[in-house]
This record gives sequence, structure tokens and C-alpha cells, in this order.
Amino acid sequence: MKTFFTIFFAILAAATVILIALAAKSRLDKWNDAKMHDVAEINSMSGTVKEIGDEPITTLSDRSRTLKRLSEIIPRIYGVELDLISLLEHKPFGLPLNKSERNLLRNTREDVESERKATLSSTDTTPSPINSPIAKARPQAISTPSTIDLPVTTPSRTKAAGDSPPTVTIVKPIVIEMTHGKATLSPGMKLPMISRGATTIQVRYLDSAPIIPISVTDAQ
Repeated sequence: MKTFFTIFFAILAAATVILIALAAKSRLDKWNDAKMHDVAEINSMSGTVKEIGDEPITTLSDRSRTLKRLSEIIPRIYGVELDLISLLEHKPFGLPLNKSERNLLRNTREDVESERKATLSSTDTTPSPINSPIAKARPQAISTPSTIDLPVTTPSRTKAAGDSPPTVTIVKPIVIEMTHGKATLSPGMKLPMISRGATTIQVRYLDSAPIIPISVTDAQ
């Protein structure tokens, strides 16, 4: 009888261990599925942002449509990145992250930190003394006027296949409106030129295509 109870409790203990192991594996699987889902969603939305940035912008309506699409998708990427960081920082049972997971956490934190710095710097209208040779110059803030000098001519230089687009150099600091606030174009920055009007010029800066006065560039 004693042997029977010994065997019975041994089987019961083994079954309990198996159930605990299965529950732990299920929790790890759900965590890994959530992680892979966030990564896939971030990659998909980042690809969409790149496609939007590669689309040609020739009119103000194109610019407005592009900015609207970016303003909708970029906050979604930011939210998913925060969710991914939380997942990686709370791996089930306090298990350590493997090498690829550590790299993923580091890269995602850097992306989020860059976004936070961009948001904070959007309120700073003082050009950086490192990047600006005119450290004490006050940047010119511009706003969208009621009537805009639309680019009516294109650069006279014809691009050959594989040739780089024409560029202009910023000679005076200027503040531009972007999707998530403002940014300062400092003297010395070289930007690709998209088109040129009588008094304004359209350039490419990150994912934006601001229209700025010709007087702040070397294209005068």
C-alpha cells in the first residue's frame, strides 16, 4: 500500500511539473508572437514612410497630402516602438534577452530617443553653434502665407541618368514647418533642389519638401 501511494504521488508530481512547463512555454510563445508582430508592423509602416518620401511633390496639394499621411503613420510607429520596448524589458520569468533581442531593444530605444529629441528641438529656434558659422545670427521664422509663390520653373540643369540632383547651400538660418513641429536649417547645409520660382525655392529636407526664400540660399 505504501508503494502504491509513493508511485501515485510521484506520477502526480510529474504531471504537475509537465503542466507548469507547458504553461511556461505557452507564455513564452505568446510573448514571442507579440514581439514578432510589433517588429513586422514597424517594418511595414517604415516601408510605407519611405515610399511616401520617394513620391514626387510638384504641387501644394501633393505636399499637403504627403504631410497628412506622414502625420498619421509616424505616431503609430512611435506607439508600436514603445510597446516593443515594454515587451523586451519584461521578458517572462525574468529570462535574459538573447543577442538579437538585446540589439533590437537597443535600436528601438535609439529610434524612440531620436523622435523625442526631434520633438523637443522643434521648439528651439536657435541654430547650433557647431553647425552654424553664424552662431549669433537670429533665424528667420516663416509661416505659410495666404498666397504662395508657386515654383514655376525647373532647374535649367538637365539631369543625366544616374546624375545627382542640383543642390543649394543655406547661407542664412531659417526655421521651417515640419510634420511634428519646426526645424532649423543652418548655414552651410546643402539640400537637394526640387524646383525654383521667382522668389522662392523648394528643397528636400528629410521627409519634407519645404518652400523657402531664395534669399536664404546661394541660388540668388
